[in-house]
Amino acid sequence: MKLNQAARDVIGDGANATLVTLSPKGNLQVSAVWVALEETPSGDELVTGHLAEHVKVRNMRQNNRVVVGIFDPSPQHWEGVVKPFLRLTGTASVEEANIVELERKLAKAVGNPEVEWPPAGYENGYLTRIRIDGVGGMGPWDAGPGTRMTDIVHDK
Repeated sequence: MKLNQAARDVIGDGANATLVTLSPKGNLQVSAVWVALEETPSGDELVTGHLAEHVKVRNMRQNNRVVVGIFDPSPQHWEGVVKPFLRLTGTASVEEANIVELERKLAKAVGNPEVEWPPAGYENGYLTRIRIDGVGGMGPWDAGPGTRMTDIVHDK
């Protein structure tokens, strides 16, 4: 699935996001993560790195269905009381990988570019790729009343 330009703009070079996973018992678990967008031959994917095998990593290995939420950081889409947000549902895959380049890119995009990130000793971690299966939320990417899905998502 390919995101429309409005959704791509919200993610930009990297975004602060919430990642919702399911525990083996079916409980929801929410984590703060940094995400980037990558184009692949089969469509757009979100990528995120993890310094250790945290609960979210173990959860995604058990159940790969996830939801990612991102508030729109720009005021251009904000017309009401509720700040626009992008909700992406997807299927995650986790692999052990060198995450230094991704973490530095994301730290620069969403954090303080002056801080050295990741800390020494965390070169290898866990890379998560999330295949985007659905788009929602509230904004010009949402298929709300009067909006056609083809205005929001373009299959490759």
